Amino acid sequence: MAGASGALVTAEAQEATRKPLPVVRPTRTDTLEFYRDVLPVLRENCLPCHNRTTTKADLLLETPADLLKGGESGTALVPGKSVESLVFKVSAHLEKPRMPPKDNKVNAVNLTPEQLGLLALWIDQGAKAGERVAEVIQWQALPDRVDPILAVAVPANGRYAACSRGNQIEVYGMADGAVLSRQIDPTLATTNGAVVAASHIAHRDVVNALAFSPDGEWLASGGFREVKLWRRTWTREAGAAIRPMSAATGGQDSSGRVVSGDGKVAVALVNGQALLSDVESRRWITALRTDIADLDARAAARRTLLRLEAGQGRVKSQLDTARKELDAQRERVRKSAEALAAARAAVSAKEPAIAAARQAHLEAETHTLRLKNRRGKAAVSETETKAAAEKLTAAGKEVDRLEAELKPLSQRLDSARNERELAVGAVDRAELAVSTAETLGRRLAAGREVATHHVAEAEARCLAGLPRAVAAALSPDSRRVVTAHEDGVIRFWDATDGAPLDRCVMEGAGSVKRLGFDAEGALLVEGAAGSFRMPMHPEWVSAGSLGTDGRTNASIFADRINALSFRPDGMRLAVGGGEPTRGGDLSIWEVAARRLVFALPALHSDSILGLAWSPDGVALMSGGADRFGRVVDTGSGRQVRALEGHTGHVLGVAWSPDGSAMATAGADMVVKLWDATTGEKRKQATGLGHEATALAFLGGPGRLVIASGDGELRVVDDSGATVSSYEGSSDFVYGLGASGDADWIVAGGQDHTLRFWRNGTKAPARALAR
Repeated sequence: MAGASGALVTAEAQEATRKPLPVVRPTRTDTLEFYRDVLPVLRENCLPCHNRTTTKADLLLETPADLLKGGESGTALVPGKSVESLVFKVSAHLEKPRMPPKDNKVNAVNLTPEQLGLLALWIDQGAKAGERVAEVIQWQALPDRVDPILAVAVPANGRYAACSRGNQIEVYGMADGAVLSRQIDPTLATTNGAVVAASHIAHRDVVNALAFSPDGEWLASGGFREVKLWRRTWTREAGAAIRPMSAATGGQDSSGRVVSGDGKVAVALVNGQALLSDVESRRWITALRTDIADLDARAAARRTLLRLEAGQGRVKSQLDTARKELDAQRERVRKSAEALAAARAAVSAKEPAIAAARQAHLEAETHTLRLKNRRGKAAVSETETKAAAEKLTAAGKEVDRLEAELKPLSQRLDSARNERELAVGAVDRAELAVSTAETLGRRLAAGREVATHHVAEAEARCLAGLPRAVAAALSPDSRRVVTAHEDGVIRFWDATDGAPLDRCVMEGAGSVKRLGFDAEGALLVEGAAGSFRMPMHPEWVSAGSLGTDGRTNASIFADRINALSFRPDGMRLAVGGGEPTRGGDLSIWEVAARRLVFALPALHSDSILGLAWSPDGVALMSGGADRFGRVVDTGSGRQVRALEGHTGHVLGVAWSPDGSAMATAGADMVVKLWDATTGEKRKQATGLGHEATALAFLGGPGRLVIASGDGELRVVDDSGATVSSYEGSSDFVYGLGASGDADWIVAGGQDHTLRFWRNGTKAPARALAR
């Protein structure tokens, strides 16, 4: 006991010897202002625990009004009197609770003597608020070494892949890895001069998020407080007329035949159709007759059909369950009706005996009263009185016995009535569930019928062939075939197997007469409206930004944009970000009009880090630093589900193509799989060596590829078990993307190398460094 007392005394003595912090007042004579002078002092070591998201002791420190209002201990500010102001007293350790606390979770440290002196002087001068001026960011050039790949995007059609390295963005062709576009923001080039333009700067700050629209028409990029849009286009410039065709120019000769520079393949126009042949064997390789847009449309139609078929399967299962439940509840009603009838019969059978017993008791009681009344008028024998009393007692006991027997029967009758009511209500609910499932099933069946028709139409278009080909050319490297057609479209093909690669609509060019190439490898087009040159691939050019005032550069976004996701129809874009520890902000934008549809400024209590639309475009899933996944109904703008279970930031989210499953990737080195209908956790994948940073479903709900900080790309099944992996990554992987048909997987990270894998092939098909 003495030892414990000694320890207590020692602790108290140590507490008593803690001295106030030194205060050094500034020698300034101007009037201090809160927003200009004091808020920067509080921001690092005070605001992390006293902001609108995290408000310890109900005390906010974001404005002078917050300080005056105070918290649990009353006002924190007495203008003109720093020694009486709680915010100063606890910060200077003049009284408890001394702030910031020791061993706090946000690593806040004591204010310096100079900071305390500034705070005291501001209060003593009257605690003026001053003007709240938007902070002007002084941007500095990013060092060249800041080039990790933080974001990767792949459109559903799988034709392109984009990645960010620092503040630069590059778009590659999926088929061959060729650089198609390096993004340049012309406003940055104008502001900072030719050096910026030459280095292909897309944002001032690092690019944290990228997203392609499903058709690859739009690319969105997110940095600090800004989202930029880039649109796919084919640039053209006036060019010289094409010289007479020869192998050097890659165009048709007088016979309408084109031979590659290496003499291996040839293209001939036969009856308006382009045919690819092997020169040496003189055999046809294939006819160039299927438009890539038709292939994309067919793939999209098949994905829609897959989703509807999967939906029908889920609804059928739900309907079967609902019907079984309805049958069970109807059986329950039948049994409850039988039980109720039996209970009523038992009570009814007992009621005559009880009525007779009560009547006998009443008669015995009446007889006893009569005997009492006769005592004064005529002699009543003791025997008669005793017999009447015994009869009354016996009648009372008989009533008590019968009522005791009736009580459980009555309770049983009440229970039977309640059970009957509950059973009838359960039948009503089960009938509603069956009706709802049947209605949804009919809708899905109708949708499937339409989708099946669309697939058939797309198949027919793929088989129908193309409009008449009027010109053809082979690229100088013998890798590409270019054909022009009567519909005003120039089409690009792989010279090896004739696979379609891209298409360009030649608006305003008139009918094309001839194709060729110049010495620099640019495509030369000679048409009725003149001649021009163009690259062999599209580019993505700046198409404006979201949420930014073009005159003042003011932004509605509070901080970094960490996640972007296009709706499956490509018409809307979801933007996720928010100020760390303050709130996770979600906004939905109409892309073409760059118009805000709606915003949820505090969907999460910390920054949003991942976004994914449901395949039907109705719901949106988000993951945040608050360790939650959340699902929002985008029709109502309300949260409909919270996915809880991670112990670290939710860094990535994904929705299976059939809409049946969702997945969340956590900084806790766990990936969780969720039922998209109920929100219940199905399984989880563990065993990662570092945080799970990104993920994507491969075709259906049964395969999921996961990127992580340990540099490994794992594939897990729907049980969470690892079934395979992809090799080649050597460092922390941040970004991951997969094509809609899951044929291609693309990832990049700290080693600034973008890697491409064919699904099912462990080794990368190519690795592209900066």
